[in-house]
Amino acid sequence: MPKNQVVVGSLYALLATVLWAGAFIIARLAVGEISPMTLGATRWGMALIILSTFMLPKVKKEWPVAKTFLPQIIAAALFGVAAYSPLSYFAAQTTSAINLSLISVTTPIFIVIIASVMGQKQSLNTWAGCIVALIGSFYLVSNGDINQILGMHFAAGDILMLGAAVGFAIYSLILKKTPDGLSGGTIMYLMSFFAVLMLIPCVIWESTQPSMTFNMNGIVLLLHYLLRNLFIHHRMVDLEHRSGKGRT
Repeated sequence: MPKNQVVVGSLYALLATVLWAGAFIIARLAVGEISPMTLGATRWGMALIILSTFMLPKVKKEWPVAKTFLPQIIAAALFGVAAYSPLSYFAAQTTSAINLSLISVTTPIFIVIIASVMGQKQSLNTWAGCIVALIGSFYLVSNGDINQILGMHFAAGDILMLGAAVGFAIYSLILKKTPDGLSGGTIMYLMSFFAVLMLIPCVIWESTQPSMTFNMNGIVLLLHYLLRNLFIHHRMVDLEHRSGKGRT
């Protein structure tokens, strides 16, 4: 693989990580402003509308290839979008933005573990990186005090975010191998489409709940998420093609 592709892919991954960190802060700000299911469905619906203005010709052109990969795209939409977004928003209601960010960094560890269970051999460097990441996360959470780790109590949001991290790991592995002739943009468009379909029934249910909220502050947060999503998910899917798909 050309070295410049690895560098570009690594830069994309770094930038996406920075934007993800900001996303968890926004997720906390969204508490009480817009309900989780509505936030997830609306922002992905907005993204889908914008993508439709310029992606439809390409999706139509690549459809013969895309339909052979459709089960994987639907599964990726479920784990990486329809499940991940609401879980992280529900998690934000009972835990801090710092905890959300720290738990999210366990995603590469779950990728390695799940890949190993599936029979994919991992190098010693990969396992060493996972251990360092895990130790670093615990160090940050505890401020270097082992007693804080031993006495740590997990909130419901921490468990939900952990589930979201596992789901995103599965999403990453699903997109490890994609067919030739199928672009990242088409994959993102189809994932957005199926994720919105999955989230609509959830929004209908949520609208019947007393806790349902949606106000102007929520709309501002939606705009932020929209711009972030269009960039991150396009770059992350493109990264699967550029820098060794599924690397951690």
